[in-house]
This record gives sequence, structure tokens and C-alpha cells, in this order.
Amino acid sequence: MGSLRGRKSTALLIAVAMLLPIGWAASGKGERSASPMAAPPAESAQAEKGGAETAGAEAPHSGFSDLRLGKTVTAGGMSLRLPDEDSARIESTMASDDTDRPAVHVVSRFRSEDGGKDPAVRYDAVAVDPERGNAAVYPMYEIKSPFEGARYAPVFGFVDETRFAYVVPRADTDGVVFDIDWMDAADGRTETLVPGFWRIGDSSGDGDDFFIGSFVSEDRQRAVLNSFKGRLWLVDFAKRTAVPIEGGPYPAYGDPGSTPPRSLVYPSGDLHRFLYEESGSNRFVMRDCEGARLGELRLPASDTVESPGIQWGPGGRYAAVEYAHQAEGYMRASDNGLDVFAQGMAFIGRDGHTAGKWESSGSSPYRMDLFGWADERTVLASLYRPRTVEGAEPEKTEISYRLYDIASGKETELKEAAELGQLRGFRIVPAVRPSAQSWAQGDGAPFLFLDPEQRLIWLPPAGSELVSEAAGAVTVQMKNTDGGIALRFGKDSRTWKWLATDAGEMRDGYPVYAVPVVLRDRWLAYVRSDRTRADYIAVAADGSGGPEPVLPASFSPVRAYDPGQAKMEPAAPASVRAVGESRFGKITLVPREKELEGKRESGRQFTGDYDAVFRDLRGRTSVVGTVDDLLLFTEGDEVRMSRLEFEGFDVLLLKPVDYPFVRSWDGNVREVRAFLVTETQEARQAAFSFRRGDEPVQSAVMAVDDNVRPYAKDGSLVLTSPWNGGTELAFRPDPDGSRLVLEKVASAAVERAKLFDLAQAWTERLEQALRLEEAAPKLTDAEWKRLRSRIDDRAWNNKGFQTIYRYDMDLRRRGTASRAFAWNPIDFERLAPDTVRFTFTLNLFYAVGQAAHLDVVLKWRDGDWYVYDMGTLAIQPLGDGAPFAGQVISDRLETGLPKKN
Repeated sequence: MGSLRGRKSTALLIAVAMLLPIGWAASGKGERSASPMAAPPAESAQAEKGGAETAGAEAPHSGFSDLRLGKTVTAGGMSLRLPDEDSARIESTMASDDTDRPAVHVVSRFRSEDGGKDPAVRYDAVAVDPERGNAAVYPMYEIKSPFEGARYAPVFGFVDETRFAYVVPRADTDGVVFDIDWMDAADGRTETLVPGFWRIGDSSGDGDDFFIGSFVSEDRQRAVLNSFKGRLWLVDFAKRTAVPIEGGPYPAYGDPGSTPPRSLVYPSGDLHRFLYEESGSNRFVMRDCEGARLGELRLPASDTVESPGIQWGPGGRYAAVEYAHQAEGYMRASDNGLDVFAQGMAFIGRDGHTAGKWESSGSSPYRMDLFGWADERTVLASLYRPRTVEGAEPEKTEISYRLYDIASGKETELKEAAELGQLRGFRIVPAVRPSAQSWAQGDGAPFLFLDPEQRLIWLPPAGSELVSEAAGAVTVQMKNTDGGIALRFGKDSRTWKWLATDAGEMRDGYPVYAVPVVLRDRWLAYVRSDRTRADYIAVAADGSGGPEPVLPASFSPVRAYDPGQAKMEPAAPASVRAVGESRFGKITLVPREKELEGKRESGRQFTGDYDAVFRDLRGRTSVVGTVDDLLLFTEGDEVRMSRLEFEGFDVLLLKPVDYPFVRSWDGNVREVRAFLVTETQEARQAAFSFRRGDEPVQSAVMAVDDNVRPYAKDGSLVLTSPWNGGTELAFRPDPDGSRLVLEKVASAAVERAKLFDLAQAWTERLEQALRLEEAAPKLTDAEWKRLRSRIDDRAWNNKGFQTIYRYDMDLRRRGTASRAFAWNPIDFERLAPDTVRFTFTLNLFYAVGQAAHLDVVLKWRDGDWYVYDMGTLAIQPLGDGAPFAGQVISDRLETGLPKKN
């Protein structure tokens, strides 16, 4: 027997009805359900719309009052709270594949009357539409019965895009009769699919029996129900039947009241066959779902078997059982399971015949776990060296990964990639024992990315949990002291997007973070630990796409820059004021007539009218555009254009305001201009082309967020606009038309905001680490040491950081102070799910305003962020005897990621 740690086959969607009275169910792609019981509804009542309000429905019986929901609409979504009465709690959360349908919470209430002799339960479905801020309550059933089985009826989840199915207990003269109903989540309409398929009562001798499990097929057309005393039914939703499966009674485990019961029946994902272990015999029998015996798998009675010990692969082609010949000291027990440090795996095929074994050699110190299934015939295993710990459970060390082809017996070693980008073609392999807690302790990841052709895997950061895997994206949650961070990896874009940060809650002095349910691909639903509250957080969705996205009338590509007060005087003659190097030639900006220069203490400003001159590879020149009344702001004599390469041409971007030290305080919004240079050695000044409402717009400039570097992706130029808190604009270059045509709009607001929050939090911590006088709040010595422990030595010993630290400390020893303080961070970006880079910006002297920039890399480790490294410190050149003016203290910045080719 093995520890019950949320284990389930990746091909099987399981609902295990637990005593207490909770069960778990999951069905359908993109659908999750954690539930116990359910039954036929009565009348429905729609929630009132608005802010903090309630919604309710008329009860089908008089025993319970109407279910009243406290609802609060917030800026980022909405929150629902159950009433503090009748032990109300959320038992399940379900979402349909149909994005127009509401999500559903199944809510239970319990009341014990007559000294506990006649308990009553009530179930309601709460249909939530977070986008409209609505919630509706639809009654499912209410029953008053002395039979415990009346309180534990499974919910199957959505069986099509509109309806979810559930078991309904109904009291009769001396027992309980069970039906199967379904409900339309949009309006609460119900229908009985299977009436009276089972009856329990004293007269039948089944009064102490109850449901302990339900299993829903991958196509959601069938289900298997399991009772504690060994009955099985095959449910066919299309045929509206629930047929007893012959050959029982089938085994179950547990003791009501002490050990949580669980099923010992393991159906394949398609529900055409199932396996079970004949009581403690190490003999695993396979039957079809009509009850006919197909075959068996036998292991020696002296072997210790993992429990739950059967894992079906996708497609139901094979199942696996893990075992150990010598398990003493190499296993971990739970209330109703056993986690065995296995020495082998045995396989059985869908025909019921043994399909072989895979074992470590008898003398090998290494053991193995079935991590997951790479495909229907290949298992992915983790191999590890056990280490015994006195007074504690054994640990798994030196973990590596390997593939095993069941049909051929071929083993394939896998190497771990340091960066997900190293993988070309890949698939997600969820763990059959998903446990973020154990992963944080170094005992296997909850999922991994597999590239079988390159024989590479990529492991998620410690503390990660797999939230959902849809056709085009994977949603992951990482937990740390700053909150639960939800990230999404787009399989096509191959980029990570920060969806939301959940603050979680404190329970018994410890932070607790719920794993969200993804709704409509646009919302995350968090059910809190006491199951009386659900919070909905909006996910920033992609904006308009397609051949011609339309921007609103409020959108402006222009953002004027105020250079501040500077005395303008005629500039010294110059032949070039800006330079862009293409693979196919060079573009320069040449002053056309008089040019003015602004006299500043730091940096140089120029303004005037300019010609854009192109020089091809043969040295021929031509004027390809003009720019009038242009302000340039730079460190030296020239502004350097950036280059992005495409097949057959380059895009050169001119950012006229390119003086780095003003970025500490001026908002970091810049206008850019574009030039196209083709492989035929032709150059053109390009316009940004888009639709704004009904109006076609051709703009010479586009306002961008200077914290985000432009990049090329799938043949498009991607810029990040400051509009709506951060919006990605993908432009398709059209060299023949001298245009950059907008083809896609996507929100980056959440990603930008959350990255800023993280960088800002660490900006304040670095202020505290430097012990700056202006840092707040001040830290005690003990608090400072804890903070110091989160800064790796390579970062702490950074030359620039130590220069600032020692200089400020020296000033204070002499009775003065720099009164240095940090400005907002800049250039914050995610390099990998567990790696973030930003630039720490500091005003070195309070009254002077001298900027210093220091690159910082954060790493996610042990469920928290640490400063991994720091790079070069650059200090603004100022007069008036400012110390370190203009100094650049170089230090190589390490990211811990592989170098890009």
C-alpha cells in the first residue's frame, strides 16, 4: 500500500468520495472537480447584480434556509463567501469546456438534529460568471436520513459542455434510493438520467454501505461507481443506464471513523477494463467493465508493493505496479497507504497478460519510482539513491530520470536542461504522485517537460505545482513568502507569462496558498482552506488579433518627452547625430541646417531637422527620409539605433531619447522610429500602420515602454506599449509598402505589474541590506542577518555593491551621511520561470541627485526569491565634486542559465 498523496493516472480522471464528507472528481480536459455528493434540483433563483450583495435560492424543503452568498466585486475580480451557518462549505469546483458557461461550486450544508440520530444534508450548485460579477444558486437536493450512505454521493463533473452529472440520494420508507441526475449550469434545469439504480436500508442489509469512488472516462461518456462493500456500476450517460458489474464484491481499504476509506479498484482511462488486488495477495486481477476476467499479474508474496499500487498509462495499453524485494527501512507509511522505494516495476497489458518487468540490478544502491508516462508504451522513471535518516523518514538523493519502453525493453537516459528554451519538441509529463511539498524537499517534481528526441528534460522550480494543461498552454503555480504566483507557458510562443499573484491566507501562523482552478482561460478561482470563500482573479487576456486588429479611440502612439530646463545654444558642426548598422548597409541622421545643443550637467541634448542617409555596402548614398524638429538626448555625440534581423531584411529602431540615467525618474516611456533595410540594399523610413476605431492610422512614431526590449518573433516586430498598463503590439514588417502593420494585440499588464512589484520589493530590501539611512523600515541585527542570508555570496561580494556599502558606512563612521535612497527599478524582465533580472537604481546623494545603476539577478530557490548575482555598477557623471562620478565598476553578471548560441 502507498501513501495517498493525490496520486492518479494521467490518463484517468478520478473522483474518490471520501468520508468526512469530501470526495475528489475530475473530468474532461480543462476541468477540475473536488467533490462529494449531489442530487436533483428544484427551483432556481438568479443572483442580484451589483457590488457587495447576496444571492439565494428557495430551498426544496423547510429544514434549511435559503443559501445566501456574500458577494464583493473588486477591481481585480470578485469574491464569494458562504454564510456562517450549518457548516456550509465548498465541496467542489467545476468548469466546462464551453467558455460561455459559468463555473460551478457544489456547496454542502449539514445539520444534526435529535441528538445526532437524524442528520440532514443539503446541496446547492452555485453557478458563477465572474466576468459579469453574477452568481446564481440552484438547489440540488436535501435529505434527512439516519443512513450515512445518504451523505456521500459522488459528483461526476461536466459530462458535456453544458451539463454536469451527479448522484442523488432520495429517502423512502426505510432506506435510501439513489438516482443519477444532470443539471444545466446556465439555468439550473435538471433531468433524471437513471432512476433508482441502487437502494440501501436495513431490510436489504446494505444500511452501512456507501460510495467511496467514482471514475469518469477520458471522453466523459461513461463512469464507474464504487461502494465500500465492493459493488461496482458502469454508468453510460448517453444510454442513461447504470449497470452492476459482475464478479464482486471488489476490495476497498480503510475503516470508517479511523482510517479514511479508499477504493482498491483501478479502471483504465477509457473505462473498458479495470484492475484490483485480491486482498493482500500481490495478485492483481484484470476484468472488463462487464465483469469478465481477462487475466492477472502475480508478484512474489515476499515483495512489498506500492499502494495505491496500480498506474494505468494513456490509452489503457499498459498498467504498472511498483515493488521492492527489500523494503524494510525504505518505505514511508501514511494512514492508508505505503510509499515504497521500489526496486522494480511489473507491467500488464490490456489483454490481461503480463508484459514484463524492469528492475534495478541486485547490487545497485539505486532505486526507482514511476514518475509518469511519456506515451502509451513508455514510462518515465526517477532513479535515486536512498539515504536513511535517524529518527526520520528516509530521503531520496541523486535523482536522475530515464525512459523505459515496455514493448522493447529499451532504456534511455535523460539529461536535465538548465533552460526550457533548449528543448525543441516537447510534451508535458505530469507526475503520478504530484506533490509540490515533497518537491520542495527534493523528492521529485510535480511535472516536467520532456524532449524525447534530444533526450532532454526540464524540471520546474522547486515549490511548483501544475495547475492545468490545455492544448496551447501550461499553467503553473509557484509559492513563496510574497504569494502564490500563477504563470502560463505558451507552447507556441515558448514564453512565460505572469498571470496573477495570490496573497493567500494565514492559518495557524503559516501562509497557505490555494491551487487555483482555471476558468474560461481568463479567470483563476481560489477556494480558501476553510472552504467558505472563493476568490476570482482576472487573467489578462489577449486583445484583438486576426488580420486587422482594431485599437480603441483612446490609443495614442505619441508620447511627448519633456527634457527639462536646458539652455539651448548653437551646436558644434557634426556630420552624424545618429547611427544604425544593418547587415545590408548603414543609416545615419545628418543635421540638415542649424542644430542646437542643450547645456546640461550630465548628458547631451540636440534638436534640429535631420536627413536619414543610407549608405549601401558598395558605398552609394541616398536620402531615404527626413525627421524634423527632433530632440536627441544621449551620453556622447551620437545615438545608436538597435537592430532586429528578419529573413531578407533588418529593422532599425531609433530611440531619440537614449540617455540611461534619466530613466531612474522619468517614467521610461519613449517614442521610437523605424527604418527598413533589405538584402537588395534598399532602405526606407517606415510608418506604423494600424486601425484606431474606424480610422486607418499611419504614424511615424510609436510610444513604447523603455523597460522592455523590442524583439522579433514569428516574423513580427514586437513592441510593448505603455497603453493599458502594458500592451504587446506585434507588427508585420512590409518593406515594399514601407510599413509596419499591426497584426496582433496582447495584454502584458499583469506581467509588467507583477514583475515591477517583485523588483520594487527587492529594491527596498537592497536598501535595507546596504543599511542606508533613508531605508524604511529599519532592520534589527537579527532581521538584517536573515535578509543577508537571502543574498548569495557572489552577489554580496559584487565590486560595485561593496563600493556603495563601504563608502556609506565610512561616511556614517565620520558622522556624516550620503542620505542615499533608491528610485524605482528599471529593465525588469523574466529570463526564465525561476530567474528575474532588473536594474537597481539609486540616488547616491540626497541633495545632488546622482544616479547609480546596478544589474541584479533574482533566483527562485526553496520556495522563495534570492539575489543570485549582481553585475556592473554605472554611476552618472556629475560635476561639483560628486564622488565616483562617471565611474563604471565592471563585474560579470551571472544568470545561472545556459548561454544562447
